[in-house]
Amino acid sequence: MLARIEEATRKRFNPRSFDGRLRIQKAIYLLKSMGHPIARHYRYNMYLRGPYSPELTRDYYQLMEREIRPIDVEINDIMLTVVRDAVVRGDGFLEAVATVHSIYKTNAPLGDRENIIRMARSIKPQLHHHYDDAWEFLIRTGLI
Repeated sequence: MLARIEEATRKRFNPRSFDGRLRIQKAIYLLKSMGHPIARHYRYNMYLRGPYSPELTRDYYQLMEREIRPIDVEINDIMLTVVRDAVVRGDGFLEAVATVHSIYKTNAPLGDRENIIRMARSIKPQLHHHYDDAWEFLIRTGLI
């Protein structure tokens, strides 16, 4: 699955680097939010850098140490396009998209756009310049 996303985005998804781990967490989160059959099994909690899955972390470290064998997992073109479009806009944007989506899912239907973005800004003010675009991205892709 990670090899397919790497190929589509031309970005590294190597768990040995912080940026790679962030991309893995957020890309798989987006796949989960679209109902991907493998990704939907990971549970996520809000963490310092947005939605985070300890189970996913365990799996990519086991994969890295060759404790488990990689399997070929299909990602349909629509899901891959959404992930690719978020990833290529940069790690900050990807983190903002996942964060805004997670806040929305946790607070909907009570959370409107202004409240969701206000919550995101209070949690992660350093990403403030991405939140409006992240919201529009989520609307355009049908994730909210």
